[in-house]
Amino acid sequence: KFHSILGISFCGVLYWIAYILSLIGCYFFYAKNKQIVQDRVEKKKIFGLQDEEEFQLKPSEVGKMANLSLVAGILAGLLGIGGGMVMGPTLISFGIGAQQLGATAGFFVV
Repeated sequence: KFHSILGISFCGVLYWIAYILSLIGCYFFYAKNKQIVQDRVEKKKIFGLQDEEEFQLKPSEVGKMANLSLVAGILAGLLGIGGGMVMGPTLISFGIGAQQLGATAGFFVV
């Protein structure tokens, strides 16, 4: 039988409350970080801090990347594949160079 260190019975009312609260927390974390990325993209654009060789993320692409990351995470969890199998080709289609993609994939592993 499963024993919780918190004293919450499996599939009980407290279990589902904790589960739903964790999903709500994940959503707020996602929304806040999406806003942070959009703000940084806008600041780089306003102050002209983007290098010509640097990957330039457009504000409209931030939402697309966030949604694709969600899909990659779901596929990784359901199918047991690495999220990089979805995110790698997606990032290439957004125009990220091989060196930046390799560093990003390495970060995903860590």
